[in-house]
Amino acid sequence: LLHLLAEYGSDSMLKLALEKLKNELSTDDFHNFIKLKSKDGKNILHYAAVCNEESSEFLINFIKKEVSSEVVKEMLRDVDNKNHLPLHSSIKSDSFKVFFSLYEQNFTKAELLEIFQLKDKDGDNFLHLVFQNRQILVKIDAKKIVNWFEDETKLKKFLLEKGREENNALLKTTESRNEISFCFLFEQVYCKFLKIEEFAYETDEDGQNLFHLLAKYGSVLMLKLALEKLKSELS
Repeated sequence: LLHLLAEYGSDSMLKLALEKLKNELSTDDFHNFIKLKSKDGKNILHYAAVCNEESSEFLINFIKKEVSSEVVKEMLRDVDNKNHLPLHSSIKSDSFKVFFSLYEQNFTKAELLEIFQLKDKDGDNFLHLVFQNRQILVKIDAKKIVNWFEDETKLKKFLLEKGREENNALLKTTESRNEISFCFLFEQVYCKFLKIEEFAYETDEDGQNLFHLLAKYGSVLMLKLALEKLKSELS
């Protein structure tokens, strides 16, 4: 019931059900009920993650108030059958900013880095998934993710990590024609921590490198930016 209410119900319907359960069940039974998963491995936060922002905020505020922090962390770490956390489920929805803040509040920097490196069944980690969202830079300060890496070697490895179709995060923004994310990642992240030859020649499963994909999918701005950087570094 709660899964369906979180995904389709109104705030008043969800509030009514949650308060009734909270009043009638013991604390342990309520916690166990809240943690229940559907057949596809989703808990109530996975469903809340695809709600509108207002409904997500209501549910999250209720859980933060009525559920122990240990249970909240356990639910935030739960993965569904696709190996997606609630955070991953929220990436394409209006609730992403709410969920991102919730993870920041509940996990240490080291725990967040571990979460960001978790791969789904397609082989994509958080970085691969998040920068395919065209509105992502409006929703969060993406520089935070990079700044959490105290070890530059680990950051470089993370940036070059390949996901589905053997693409790293920058190649994915290129293939998805995501100009805003590409320009941010290229200038503020990849070129800041890596020399262009360290990532420009990385290829996908079809043997296509950054410039092949830019010529195929990129805008003039994206291609010009990359070519000028390559020229300045190699000349």
